[in-house]
Formats: sequence, structure tokens, C-alpha cells
Amino acid sequence: MLKLLKLFFFLIFFLSFCGCNESPVVEFYSYDELMEYNFFSHGWFPGILKEDAFGIKETYDVTSRHAFGKFEFKQRDLYEPDIKTCRSVPADSLLSKIEEIERPSFPKWFIPKGDITKSQYLLLKDKDFFLIVEKNTNCIYFLR
Repeated sequence: MLKLLKLFFFLIFFLSFCGCNESPVVEFYSYDELMEYNFFSHGWFPGILKEDAFGIKETYDVTSRHAFGKFEFKQRDLYEPDIKTCRSVPADSLLSKIEEIERPSFPKWFIPKGDITKSQYLLLKDKDFFLIVEKNTNCIYFLR
């Protein structure tokens, strides 16, 4: 019994330690669900995110204040005015920013780095966020 108790405490300690080294991944089914948890108001998501957003996913590091995320949306015309006010950025500038981010780790679900230079994406900057807007689908990737 004592061995089992020691194993249990070791397992709890090990999982706690591993958890400290991981960057959390948060996922929200909808904008309404995101608003329930107050992440938006703390600056973890770009202001371009609208009420029709869904499939919202993000990983972040509190210490470095860096984040990677993505979301899909239904009505492109809601986003077009904001997209037009964003500043265009060169691909090499965006790739340099990605390379300087150590934490969180580059997520597997994010757009592959090699695809960023393809013409199917708009590369933009909006305040603290870089946005990668797919031209032919309703999906936006973001990082900060």
C-alpha cells in the first residue's frame, strides 16, 4: 500500500512538472463560447475575430506573451473592412517573427511555414498580431 501511495505521489509530481513545460492549447466551438471564458478581453485573440467565428484554436505562452491561433468564419463580408485596414507585411518579415518565437512551440495544426510564401494567403499586421488570411476559404491564422 505504501508503494502504491508513493507511486501515486510521484505520478502527480511528474504530471505537474510536465504540465509546467507545456503551452496550453485552448479550443472553442464558437465565438460565444470564447466570450464565456474571457480570453478575448485579455488580448490573447486578435480584434478581427467576429461573432460568426467558429473552430477557434490557440496555444500561447504567458511569460513571452506569444501565441499561435486560427479560426474559421462564415461571412467574409464581415471581415473585409477590417482586412482592408490592416497593413500588408512581406513573407520574410512574418517568417522571421515565427523563427524568433521559442514558446509556445510551433503547432502542428498551424499553416506550414513553407506555405506562407504562397500567393493564396494575405499576410497582414493588425496591432500586435500577424494575420495569415486564406484568400479562397474562410480561415484566418494569427500569431503574436
